[in-house]
Amino acid sequence: MKKWIIGIVVFLVIATVVGLNIAKNIKIKNGKEVEVLDIKKTNFATSFSISGKVFSDDVSVVKATDMLKIDKRFVEVGDEVAAGEKMFDIDFTEFEKQVEALEDEVEVTELNLEKLTSTKVSSTSGASDIAKAELALETAETEYNNSVDLLNKNKELYKIGAVSKEKIESLEDAVERNKNNIDNAKYTISSLKENTSSKNIMDYNTSVSKDIDKKIVDKKIETLKQNIKDLQEKIADAKEIQYAKISGTVTMIIDENQDTVMKEGVIAQVSDLSKLIVKATVKENDSAKISVGNKVIVKSEGLTRDEKIEGTVRFISPVARTEMTKNGERAVLDVEIELNPGTSIKAGFDVECKVLSQELKDVLTLSFDTLIKENEKDYVYLVDEDNKIKKVEVVLGAKADFDSVVLSGISEGDRVIINPDLTLLEGTKVKIKKD
Repeated sequence: MKKWIIGIVVFLVIATVVGLNIAKNIKIKNGKEVEVLDIKKTNFATSFSISGKVFSDDVSVVKATDMLKIDKRFVEVGDEVAAGEKMFDIDFTEFEKQVEALEDEVEVTELNLEKLTSTKVSSTSGASDIAKAELALETAETEYNNSVDLLNKNKELYKIGAVSKEKIESLEDAVERNKNNIDNAKYTISSLKENTSSKNIMDYNTSVSKDIDKKIVDKKIETLKQNIKDLQEKIADAKEIQYAKISGTVTMIIDENQDTVMKEGVIAQVSDLSKLIVKATVKENDSAKISVGNKVIVKSEGLTRDEKIEGTVRFISPVARTEMTKNGERAVLDVEIELNPGTSIKAGFDVECKVLSQELKDVLTLSFDTLIKENEKDYVYLVDEDNKIKKVEVVLGAKADFDSVVLSGISEGDRVIINPDLTLLEGTKVKIKKD
């Protein structure tokens, strides 16, 4: 029984060896099966990748020209607006009250000037002039004290952002003017009191005092009118910002619960979302590869896998800047990429941009998996018309991620073995693997 089993095992081993030899002889006769790359002319591009963010190319940010009170809003985020369309109303009541008060003050001051001008100088009116000058001094001191109190109160409001810097400066100017009025009034009194026993001197001093008073009143009227003009210009500027400067989409509007906006505060923002750009940075070692006009392919997680957006490099900063990374500082160039219109990508998306730094047409290329490196030279295995292997040297040109341009060594129509192994020998016959 044991002999019978041993015999069967021996027979199977012999049969296996014979079968393998037969298969080997058949394989040798027919040639080793290889996969080949058919060489043909194609377009080629070298590229590198950069990261960036999508922005609208045309954004209108509406900022408050002064501390403003928003009355009504006519648009919401997402609404489309046309240039010149009204987006909100500003309440100008406080501005108008200030203008009215200043105009009343101008009217009263002009009446005082008229009265002062019509008064005749008399040598017998010295005491009366001194009394008037002392009354003017008292009035000037009262106005000065009031203006100081008002300035101090507004300084406290300025600390919490309730009033503008321009208002503080205006109040400081008023304090300075009132202080000058006090000095002028004191000077007038001093002038009137000097040499009161001399009629001619008295007449002269009275005339001088009168001229000084007229100059003070003239200056006050001039200042009041300038303040009115400034207020009217502020109103005009504020009225202008109520209307959209460009056509586009409302991407921000002040909350309806917020009715007061400080100067330079943002009230609204309109973006033209039909014109999108990518703002990105290029590292120093890639800076020589990029040029204005380079084509760019943009990908984003917000797009489908097969969807790609194309664009063009339109701006490269002439000066590098420094940015911080987890590995320290590095120099970068800011670049802008203009996206082709009609894209579904959204402003605010983070994107990866493949910059095609060099584009060549109708060139021969080889994938890196066809190459053999020997003594710093590149070779490939060609399959000739008799299906025999021929080893040739190739000279490579521009390189991309997975392939390279071939400058010499192969021709269009050649068949090059992919992933050649060490068992392949020049002159050996092979069999082409069919797709």
